[in-house]
Amino acid sequence: QPLGQSLDIRSYRRCSLAEHPWMGYCGSRALIRPQSNYGAVYARSAIRVEVSGGLARIAPPALRRRSLVLLSSIMQLCRVDVMKRASFAEMNCSIAQTLEVIGEWWTPLILRDLFFGVSRFDEFQSRLGISRNILTERLGRLEEQGIVARVPYQERPPRYDYRLTEKGADLWRVMTMMREWGDRWAAPDGPPVVAVHRGCGEVSEAVLTCSSCGEPLRPRDLRVADGPGAGEASILPERLRS
Repeated sequence: QPLGQSLDIRSYRRCSLAEHPWMGYCGSRALIRPQSNYGAVYARSAIRVEVSGGLARIAPPALRRRSLVLLSSIMQLCRVDVMKRASFAEMNCSIAQTLEVIGEWWTPLILRDLFFGVSRFDEFQSRLGISRNILTERLGRLEEQGIVARVPYQERPPRYDYRLTEKGADLWRVMTMMREWGDRWAAPDGPPVVAVHRGCGEVSEAVLTCSSCGEPLRPRDLRVADGPGAGEASILPERLRS
């Protein structure tokens, strides 16, 4: 490749996002940019690139010992440029605002474990294999957004449990729908986890119903319209605006 040209890592053989899920490790898009013809190690953010003898090896810190990708198309020293995730903070859309809170890489899995009853930092870290600095940042972000609260359980040294707040517990519907979508479309051997209703003891699935008449809801049964918070800048296509 010409010197200085950006190469999308995900376009390379044996380096697709599906094969190597850590490619979203920073919630960012990683690009390889050839720099020179000398082999070296160049590290930035959570991804490391090693180039030697025309071969590039790439792995984030948490997975360096377990996941190694070999690229045979790069002959120069490489730099990883990390493109920061765009913020949705100014977008007047409830889906966008939800993603602003829980859309970072690893955050949904941290929430999953919170709903499983995991509450301590070391247990999150050992279960997920996430680096401690990334876990600290994600938990801090959830606390800042009022999704979790820290509850001290030890004074010396200080140690905390992370507990879902009322706001955080309300995400169970989101997590349930994500799990059930994965069970249907991404679990060929069957659901890895099922939800059992305590009341009757049977495996249960969430069913959306109309809050007024109680009928089950399907996409074609609904239409969308501007809500009270739409203001002048509606996000609906022109043909759907009320």
